[in-house]
Amino acid sequence: EQRLRAMRRAAIGFSGGVDSAFLAASALRVLGPENVLAVTADSMLQSRREMRQAAALARALGLRFRVIRVPVEARPAILRNRPDRCYHCKRAVFRAIRSLARSRGIEHVLDGSNTDDALDVRPGARALKELNVESPLKDAGFSKRDIRRAARGMGLTVADKPAAACLASRIPYGERLTPGRLAAVERAEAAV
Repeated sequence: EQRLRAMRRAAIGFSGGVDSAFLAASALRVLGPENVLAVTADSMLQSRREMRQAAALARALGLRFRVIRVPVEARPAILRNRPDRCYHCKRAVFRAIRSLARSRGIEHVLDGSNTDDALDVRPGARALKELNVESPLKDAGFSKRDIRRAARGMGLTVADKPAAACLASRIPYGERLTPGRLAAVERAEAAV
């Protein structure tokens, strides 16, 4: 909270998962609603259900909330679906968030990364570093377990929400991403 308070204003990449929700709720408590902007990226890689849930959670928390369209279909490096896909996607998303933040006079762009993320292969982490996206939860030593416990303490409805990766994560590397394939994944998961 001290670190957040020193920022004065922040834009947060907001997926509606427990990490970004806890970060946004913490920033809201410390900075107030006029100084926190939660931003969700909309692309063909995001499930419509997850998008609706993120918007509903932002409203419930009282966050200033924006959805920005990130046209991943125009980025061949993402559509090729190679092992570095997440790097290119995260870079596109956070460049868009950074641009929106600058247009609003907001210097700090944050994400909900935590210490457990270092235990997994995360190509997107390189993009965050290149774009100077700050990860206050990771920097403060928060693990996923710590975040869930703190989120429960705040009464966040997503405290026990399972982690959710984008739709592309269900398609094997090297198999081209198409709107049809991604829609099929989304339909199948909705049916389950």
